[in-house]
Amino acid sequence: MAVELQTEGARAGVANDPMLDGLMREALGVPGAGAALLHAFAAQSRALRLVLEAEALGATELPADVRTRLEGAVALTPPWLG
Repeated sequence: MAVELQTEGARAGVANDPMLDGLMREALGVPGAGAALLHAFAAQSRALRLVLEAEALGATELPADVRTRLEGAVALTPPWLG
């Protein structure tokens, strides 16, 4: 029985990427790979948030397009991964 998870990204209208879907299925077949992937993704999300916080505090000034992309990436992070 296949289980389909609807992620925040899917609800936000992010297109499915067959290559990423394939990589995820392959990773889930390797013991511990799914947890490692989620751990890395959570760490990256925290790092992106820190960059945005640093800019908000005046420690750096990001180009507008970079800030927009960072904000978009952070917005796609599921709240449960926080």
